Amino acid sequence: PVFIQLCGIDKENAIQIVRMTSTHGNIPEPLRLAHLIATGVVLGESTGKA
Repeated sequence: PVFIQLCGIDKENAIQIVRMTSTHGNIPEPLRLAHLIATGVVLGESTGKA
């Protein structure tokens, strides 16, 4: 599950944004990319060639 916190947006719009950014399964793309980057940094696999 993905938990969202609302601030300045109604629930329906927040849910719509999360669904629109979930292009690879159920995880929103910004969250998926943050996880990939953090994993690379922790494991030392980030070479800085991006």
